[in-house]
Amino acid sequence: MQHREVQHYESEAFLKCFSGSIKYLEGGIASGFRKVTEGAGDVAMTPRLYLVRKSGKVTRSIEIPMGCDSLNHADAFILDNGEVVYTWFGEHCSPFEKSKAAEVAHNIVISRNGHAHLEEDVGDKEEFWEVMGGIGDIKDEGEFEEHPIPEHQDTKMYVLSDADSFIKVEERPADKENLESGDVCLVDTGNVIFVWIGSGSSLREQSQAMQMAQQHIASMSRGLNTTVIRVLEGQEGRVQGFNEAF
Repeated sequence: MQHREVQHYESEAFLKCFSGSIKYLEGGIASGFRKVTEGAGDVAMTPRLYLVRKSGKVTRSIEIPMGCDSLNHADAFILDNGEVVYTWFGEHCSPFEKSKAAEVAHNIVISRNGHAHLEEDVGDKEEFWEVMGGIGDIKDEGEFEEHPIPEHQDTKMYVLSDADSFIKVEERPADKENLESGDVCLVDTGNVIFVWIGSGSSLREQSQAMQMAQQHIASMSRGLNTTVIRVLEGQEGRVQGFNEAF
């Protein structure tokens, strides 16, 4: 089985791997290395600032730019400065977000094996603002993009077959009886597209299946946040939602 997941739109099955919360890092080459001070033998981590926000059933920790401009009074934040991890809570953030931020910060400290400690709810702590680059006006609300999950729709089914050196696509009634072992099928529920690989399908059909799913998403003017799951014939019971699609 192959699951295609998109940041901010992860499936429930994917999110269950992370105990209810996940953390997004900025990435890039620079963020992957620690800085070494020449001659001193010291290794310092670049400070990171995280926004902690609940979205649906999952809490996400999202790395955001350092600085007072990134803070707001509606959310909770974590400042990871290597040896010291700070939590900062907006005046109007929810108790749940406070609790989750404290939990994530605690886990960061534990992962340092005694080389870090936690400073909680540091609203007026001078050291916190020094790392942040100074104190300034803080917004009441955040300006972060929301990421709605695509809506479920009545199931549609398409059969992909290799005929005369061309991939032919035919829409059929969404019924398990219409799955053909000699072909590849797209089962579209709106928020999930299942790419079903028949046991007798050709290598060309199999190789084109995921590409055809992407083309189908584009032709239906749907966002790239649509979950795509590739499942082999005989493995349907292992894929959550496949049998229910019919």
